[in-house]
Amino acid sequence: MLYRFAKTLMKAALRFFYRRVFITGLEVIPADGPAIIIANHPSSLMDAALLGLLIKRPLYFLTRADVFVSKPVNFILSLLHMIPVQSHDNDRDSIEANSKSFEKAAGILSKGGILLFFPEGNSSTGHKLFPLRKGVFRLAFQTAFMNDFKYNIPFIPVGINYEHPADANKDVMIHFGEPFFLNDYREKYEANQQATLLNMTKVGFQALEKNVLHIADTAAIGLAEDCLTVYRNNYYFFTKAAWQQATKRKFFLEKTICNQINQMTSEDLGLLKKITGDYFSRLKLHCLSDRTLCPAFSFSTLKKLLLIVAAPLFIAGWLLNAIPVLAGKMIADKKVYRIDFYSWIFVTSSALLYIIWLLMLFAGFSLTSVKYAAAVVPFALLSGILCRAYKQWLRDYKQYRLLRDLKQSHPHIIDHLQTLRLTILSSTTYHSLIHQQLLGLAR
Repeated sequence: MLYRFAKTLMKAALRFFYRRVFITGLEVIPADGPAIIIANHPSSLMDAALLGLLIKRPLYFLTRADVFVSKPVNFILSLLHMIPVQSHDNDRDSIEANSKSFEKAAGILSKGGILLFFPEGNSSTGHKLFPLRKGVFRLAFQTAFMNDFKYNIPFIPVGINYEHPADANKDVMIHFGEPFFLNDYREKYEANQQATLLNMTKVGFQALEKNVLHIADTAAIGLAEDCLTVYRNNYYFFTKAAWQQATKRKFFLEKTICNQINQMTSEDLGLLKKITGDYFSRLKLHCLSDRTLCPAFSFSTLKKLLLIVAAPLFIAGWLLNAIPVLAGKMIADKKVYRIDFYSWIFVTSSALLYIIWLLMLFAGFSLTSVKYAAAVVPFALLSGILCRAYKQWLRDYKQYRLLRDLKQSHPHIIDHLQTLRLTILSSTTYHSLIHQQLLGLAR
């Protein structure tokens, strides 16, 4: 019951938090029988929330034991299908606790359930896939032996890629890859357990890497983020108006950029890093965003009129919706010390507070009239949607004026910024021009 309620609540909340979700491959999830999903882990509990929302079947997932802070919390998290896993302390208590968790997980598989594992172990927000641990594969074999290999358990790789791990109104890409099956490794496992488990971690890594934006050199992750920002602002990937987009095109294009960065020499990486650093520092100096310089950026007369006409509705929407959102942000800012936990804490706390807030509004207006109370709730929701759009229009208008004034007073500055921007785009998309062009602009 609580799992279904949480799923419904998060579905509504995440539709407001994320601009678009790009997803493909859901058809590989079996309609029944046991399955193990292995996914990369860029944003802690948000990763599990998104997959639990998108997969129709109930999903059980292993979670860091440090979020199970008390008996009431433990009870609630267990109702949400979370199973605690201790860190690798190798002490007797943690080993015993993990044994019980793995027994519970094996029981779920034996009954035909789906388990979600993050075999990297810890979450990491950068575009990098870390080596996988063996525990998930060991558990699968233990379950299979318990059931005389009644099921040929599939391992389904899932790549989760966020534009930003904590910011709202960004895109997230989730792609399910082709599964590989436990029984294909049975004979090798019976001959040499450790070697087979190690081999399966490599197979799992390769399967995941196909669906993950992966930068091999950790020092180049920041550079990749800057290049992807420029590239994303230059193109639109939407196939229709729907929130959920069934296309992998966006991922393939961004994967091309990551592959290009992975193939660059250290000298070219240094030159490109110097150019992107120069570009973004100049943007900051002139209070501009990269989105303002992309070819598609404009601010029509119609939007200018809408800014004036919709101002009263924006104010009403802000007054009716700001309190729970600001309170959720305050909770996340105070309580969260790791960015990979931020989005989940912000979204869940804001969503719960928003429901309480709507109930309070309804109760308050009911004292005057039930009709007013019945009207204020949908008005709050609709005005909240407008409020979000209006804030973006307002930001765009400020950027439009800054760009217009700078073009009139210092056109050479805009020309130079556009040249730097074009170099970043071309250098991460095409193999031709790289070295000489980078070298010339970096001087």
